[in-house]
Amino acid sequence: MKKTARLLKTALLRPFFDGKRFLLEEKTKFLTLGIDYDSGVRATIESGLVGERPPWISAHLILFAGLALRNYQAPNILEIGTFEAQTTRFLSHYFPKSDITTIELPEDDPIYLSTYSRETSGGRGQVEERMHANLAKTQAMQLRVNSFFLPAQCDKKFDLVWIDGGHMYPEIAWDACNAFHLCKDDGMLVFDDVVLHAKPSNRRYLSQGMVTILEYIARRSSCRVTFLMKYVHPYSSGLPRQRRYIAVVEKAPPKPGYG
Repeated sequence: MKKTARLLKTALLRPFFDGKRFLLEEKTKFLTLGIDYDSGVRATIESGLVGERPPWISAHLILFAGLALRNYQAPNILEIGTFEAQTTRFLSHYFPKSDITTIELPEDDPIYLSTYSRETSGGRGQVEERMHANLAKTQAMQLRVNSFFLPAQCDKKFDLVWIDGGHMYPEIAWDACNAFHLCKDDGMLVFDDVVLHAKPSNRRYLSQGMVTILEYIARRSSCRVTFLMKYVHPYSSGLPRQRRYIAVVEKAPPKPGYG
């Protein structure tokens, strides 16, 4: 039934979605980051860690694979939001010599207990089992702490920060602030599931708040912000209000008068 609904929705939206144009635009954005999009896609598939094929590969995986291909140096990596540790494992595969710290909410945190299939003890058990199985195949160190308290847990700066925690206010505000200050001045911050539309289709998990935060950062610093469409496909991106983006922030010092 879900597959049929997906095919029907795709067929209805395809005439209004210029896939070739959007894909060309995305490839151009990747080039501004020093990454060849097609090479990143091939590397992602060759990792054997992603079950999907284009266009169902998220842009953040293509980005990380592409960074590794260009020999991007990231001795210390921070991930906010482990979930089932699939991205943790991907980062570990492409940055095997990096120290990776991944953050997840404590098991008794109210937000943890009410989101992402963890509402029941059975669901939580399955998520925890998959998470620990993936973590066992990485060199990552996990901290179970609410990201609000993250600064007290970290005594170093990071070269690459992947932010995939809560996507609603207020979590997005402190995650962005903490990540920004924990990132080195020449490092990179990557935010998942950023929505540019004022009224996103999924208001339970997504909000436009992150755009406001990123605009605030951009006005007060020399950071370059690039928005990569997460999935270049009419099913996920056919309507502007349902499009999700990966925001890439190239960290730079504050502008004069702000630092």
